[in-house]
Amino acid sequence: MTTTAQRPRTRTRRFEIGWEVIVATVIIAVIAVAGLIVWLLPGLDSYATTADPFLSPSAQHLLGTDNIGRDSFTRLASASLTSLLISLSATVIAGVIGVTVGFTAAYLEGPVASVIMRFVDVGLAIPGILLALTIRVILGAGTPTLILSLGVLFAPSIARIAYGAAHEIRHRAYVQAAELDNVSGFTIVVRHLLPNAATPVSVQLAATAAAAVALEAALSYLGQGIQPPNPSIGQMVQEFGQYIQSAPLLFVGPIISLVLMSVAWNLLSDGLRRGANARSIRE
Repeated sequence: MTTTAQRPRTRTRRFEIGWEVIVATVIIAVIAVAGLIVWLLPGLDSYATTADPFLSPSAQHLLGTDNIGRDSFTRLASASLTSLLISLSATVIAGVIGVTVGFTAAYLEGPVASVIMRFVDVGLAIPGILLALTIRVILGAGTPTLILSLGVLFAPSIARIAYGAAHEIRHRAYVQAAELDNVSGFTIVVRHLLPNAATPVSVQLAATAAAAVALEAALSYLGQGIQPPNPSIGQMVQEFGQYIQSAPLLFVGPIISLVLMSVAWNLLSDGLRRGANARSIRE
């Protein structure tokens, strides 16, 4: 009687996409498409005064008009897309800076890593609005400065997460073996540290985007973010607060948009975390 050896089963490293990721993607896509329609289609001008002020919602003006006769929907859609793009851009900058700093500290280790991470801790200790306002004062107003200030502000939190993940991976056997084989540091980072630290860093990046949306709105509310006549969520909340009883949609619309964007990014963060946990349990 002969027996045939069975091949061992291989495990598939499959990421589980949960409802959080789907809902977040739908919300972000709807906001992006609405904003792009306003930006790209002729006849939809968020700056033009085309009607009487304080008109009620209608087929021609979906959310009515504001205090000087501008279409409320086009301005809200444009402001929401602007906020979305600013949060994405700031998150990319924070990710590049944070991952570079965190991985550098994890790879070098020793006193150099201690000094680097102490600077990271100092960055985490500084109040967010204070740091953002300081950068704005030094570099001046403007959307690029706003994006840069938000990116620098959130970089330390990304660096801390990246360092923690990379530091743990740095001491695994296969990384030590690669060093013994004289594999370059850059190759080790790209081939081993970056792929294995991608999940915790991605979770933090999504949470950072949510925080960037809220802080950008706060800065615009204070007059230190997007400058008029460009529409922004924070500026609209500040400007239309006085009309909350006579024209509540002018005030409530931007708040709903802000909440939806924040919820979407947080749902994406939770979904990435849940998917990673489910994969690790299967493995």
